[in-house]
Amino acid sequence: MRSVRRDVTTSPYGSARVRTMTLRRIEKSVGDDSYLGREPLAIALGHGDVLPAISARDLDRFEGTYDLAAAGFALTFRRDGDTLDSISNGDVIPTVYEGVMGRAPTFYVPRIGAEITFIADSSGAPTSIVLHQNGHDATGVRR
Repeated sequence: MRSVRRDVTTSPYGSARVRTMTLRRIEKSVGDDSYLGREPLAIALGHGDVLPAISARDLDRFEGTYDLAAAGFALTFRRDGDTLDSISNGDVIPTVYEGVMGRAPTFYVPRIGAEITFIADSSGAPTSIVLHQNGHDATGVRR
């Protein structure tokens, strides 16, 4: 009988987020050499060279302050060149654009291990965010 163990690791790598999934054989049947190879197999899902592009004009759409009332703070976003910075309590933290996930633009914040999803109205203007961090979601409304 074969069993496969999956180890999933997410870590910041420079300005990009890298996910690796290592698949490795734990139990080997006698005489069976047809498993995933003799060495662990790492699959990188996301790399700095293949991150989706976003224009400065598109980044400008996300600028503004979003109140996360339940969490007790606000996040302000501003464009800095070709990146979007998140600002909370004066602390400026760069984000990494991950693309559109589930019809919503999503950014990763490597320094705090969080994702931010922007929710738009019917005209496409962002009206709120969802901060995904440590297994919890907090919604923020644009001022």
